[in-house]
Amino acid sequence: MIRRASLVFLIFTLAVVVGASCYIGLLNNFAFRLASGENFSYANFSNVKEIKLSKNYLDPYFKLYIDYEVAPFSGGYHDLFQTSDVNSGVRMEFTDRTSAIVYATADGSGGFGVQIHNLVRLNHRQSMTVRAIDGKYVWVEDSETGDHYVASPIPHFTLNHILIGQGFDSSRAFFGKIYKVNFSVCEYKVYRNVLIFMYFFVLVFYSICFYALASIFVKK
Repeated sequence: MIRRASLVFLIFTLAVVVGASCYIGLLNNFAFRLASGENFSYANFSNVKEIKLSKNYLDPYFKLYIDYEVAPFSGGYHDLFQTSDVNSGVRMEFTDRTSAIVYATADGSGGFGVQIHNLVRLNHRQSMTVRAIDGKYVWVEDSETGDHYVASPIPHFTLNHILIGQGFDSSRAFFGKIYKVNFSVCEYKVYRNVLIFMYFFVLVFYSICFYALASIFVKK
């Protein structure tokens, strides 16, 4: 009976591990949706779009999905989005040879960046997802290729002038089309607490299921 219960435990544990590896991303996304303070969605716009938050986020965690197409251009910097002016926020800027997520300190005293070369595909519709946690990391995924880029740790940034389709002045306007934008933001501590609760719930559920199955097989 004990051996049978051990076998049940082993099989059930293996199933949980396999299931967790498949659904951990879904759990993280679900936790983010539960914790999200504000959500914004836009589609097919040609002018610069400003996102105005209803409050100041002290420990921001934001997620941006953007579906876009880069038109041919020459010279200068052309920003797809920014979260704050000059060097105090996170932004995506294009040049004629490369592209980069640039993030900087909240006081604007200096900037840091990570180059992403393959996001400059002219006259080609593409999309990407950007996640950034204040003071922790910025994560970028190319939806078409599945390639992703992570920079960690990063300094603090601000969310006080969020623009889609332009940087901090008109000389940094984006050349191309923007088909769809989804922007969500929450307090990171709220997201973390929700995620911890969800994992605790899964652990309790796993324990109850194991003891229920084990008791059935032990009785046999």
